[in-house]
Amino acid sequence: MSLKWLGTFALLGLLVLLVIPAAANDAPQVLTTATLAPTEAPVTQATPAAPSTPIPLLQPGSPPNATVNGTLTTAAPSAVYSFPGSLGQIVDITLISTDFDAYLELRGPDGASLATDDDSAGSLNARIQSFALPVAGQYEIQVGSFAGNAQGDYNLLLMVATVDPMGPTPTPTPAPLEPTPAPATVEPTIGGAISMGDTLAGALTLDAQTQTYTFSGESGQVVTIEATSEQFDVFLTLNDGAGLVLMSDDDSAGNLNARISEFRLPVNGDYSIVVSSFSSGVAGEFMLSLLQGGIVQPTPVPTSDGTLSIGQSVDGIISDSSGVRYTFAGETGQSVSITAISEAFDTYLSLLAPDGSELATDDDSAGNLDSRIGPVTLASSGTYTVLLTSFDSSFGAYTITLSAIEVRPIEMTQTIEDSLEINTSAAYTFTGEAGDVITAHMSSPDFDTYIVLADSTGLSLAENDDAGGGTNSMIGPYTLPYSGQYQINVRSYDSTAFGSYTLSLERAALLDIAFDEPQTTTFDAENSAFFYRFNGEMGDVINVVVMSNGSVDTSLKLNGPDGYELSSDDDGGPGFDPELFKIVLSQSGAYILALQSNGGSGSTQITVSRQPTLSLDDGTQIVSLSDKQYQGVVSFEGRAGEEVQLAVRVLEGSGSAPNLTVTQGDTSLATAYATDVVLLTVAFTVPEDGRVNVQLSDYNYATSTLEVTLTR
Repeated sequence: MSLKWLGTFALLGLLVLLVIPAAANDAPQVLTTATLAPTEAPVTQATPAAPSTPIPLLQPGSPPNATVNGTLTTAAPSAVYSFPGSLGQIVDITLISTDFDAYLELRGPDGASLATDDDSAGSLNARIQSFALPVAGQYEIQVGSFAGNAQGDYNLLLMVATVDPMGPTPTPTPAPLEPTPAPATVEPTIGGAISMGDTLAGALTLDAQTQTYTFSGESGQVVTIEATSEQFDVFLTLNDGAGLVLMSDDDSAGNLNARISEFRLPVNGDYSIVVSSFSSGVAGEFMLSLLQGGIVQPTPVPTSDGTLSIGQSVDGIISDSSGVRYTFAGETGQSVSITAISEAFDTYLSLLAPDGSELATDDDSAGNLDSRIGPVTLASSGTYTVLLTSFDSSFGAYTITLSAIEVRPIEMTQTIEDSLEINTSAAYTFTGEAGDVITAHMSSPDFDTYIVLADSTGLSLAENDDAGGGTNSMIGPYTLPYSGQYQINVRSYDSTAFGSYTLSLERAALLDIAFDEPQTTTFDAENSAFFYRFNGEMGDVINVVVMSNGSVDTSLKLNGPDGYELSSDDDGGPGFDPELFKIVLSQSGAYILALQSNGGSGSTQITVSRQPTLSLDDGTQIVSLSDKQYQGVVSFEGRAGEEVQLAVRVLEGSGSAPNLTVTQGDTSLATAYATDVVLLTVAFTVPEDGRVNVQLSDYNYATSTLEVTLTR
């Protein structure tokens, strides 16, 4: 979920105010007020509606694809296009703009909204992907912005693939309420009819990304529909006779399989089941079952709870939310790994120390909604407890495994080549000094790697999946917080994948970079990452710009003096170039920038600049926000014990939801936000002499102009 949605959910209602004072017990009182926008005379005009006559997107005789360029204006902040659709067609709609945060809506022939999207195409662009049209008729696409009032140019692309939703009718195979696997000799069906109690084998192809099955039902009849596949992530939809969606499901059957459970049919008539993949462009076979009533759950076996031994795997059944507990005897310095796998539910693991304290938890580290904790190095001898529960409130069979992990040494500048077996991991230890800046790389031609850096107690300090490019992993540049032993844990992101890997540990070579002095670097097979160091002062506002002119795709990460990541970006700048914009530094010290190639060779230029901030000491300041530049910063010099008031007035911006955060160094003095207001004020006491920063944003990502005034 994007931050915009989180903000939107947080702002339901006419007015929501949040004030967070400093953490100290003697923190000054913070007062916040907000003035509602008058309903009689709005600050800005209402957003005009979209044109009433849709623009035809597909002309007669044209191919089933179309591209159109357009412009949103103040007078016309949205546009509507239409196209003819047929039952079973798959449409892919993409909206791209460099001027505003794109937003798409697809409406059916009856005018009902069928799908919407905000950011699925990346970089604030929108995409409705692989949508199966439920009926024949004229469809509409509404083009707009997330804020609802943005302006600028856009490009709209419609791609249509036609499939035959009705294939040859298979011969029904009577079956009991339990799903019965089809014989291996039965060829997969391509859509058709399905009868109550049937289990059919079907297949998706690159040319037929959905398969539709029809059946007749009666009002009040309860049905359960299940589709499973070992080759793709199944998605199920149940439609009525008019093609309207009654119910859909993605993963309720566990292990990326779909199930619509115990649905009560509303009327007598025909219904259709649409089987597709959650991701587009996949093919593979599936099994589809239509049952009357619910699925009979297996009878639990008495293997829940008990003890585990090193190297042992135990099968069991979870039948309620309390889960199961296992204990094992651990020894000081021993490294172990615990894995829980289930096809019936989303597993969740917890590891408790002998004193009952929680050492580690995990949800999906073993892949496919399965869990893995470790490798964990045990700090003391005693009885440890493993708690296994269901994350999604489903229940069923599981397998839990306790493994001992051999911990091997690795030295700085060393590269190790080794391999992993299925459902295994490996651990390496090294000695570091406080202040060392290290990088750890893991790559494999066989599987998607995952790497974790932990301290001597097993506490995870940093972990990564794909920062090494492709499906390879990289941690760093990371500044070690203290001298002593550290551990690197490596595994496959998917527990069922295995093969050879390469692990390397290096001290990062830091290149000093000064403000406003561009540095040029060239990426090649030998140099896939560069690390830059600059000195920043608490309260500085910086921008980092990377320019490659399209020669290489790079990503950027900023770490603070404490070693923790402060900000990162991939494609926020032009093309595939990253950029960091208006980053407020909360500490004084050495900052590290990691610039990495995402694959390929080419030259880039990186520039770090310190942005002068608007000073409230000079009087009232004006800050402009948009959905592409959604943060502004003003500051003033504070005096210890001084009582001040900040007033933020909305000069322009329909639907604006101003949000402000006041900091001094790394201490938060106050935060406040509101929606549907013209004035927001906050009063507080400055704790010490020094610069005070006020960060301004808009929770609705609206285009707005704010006036900020300081009263002392």
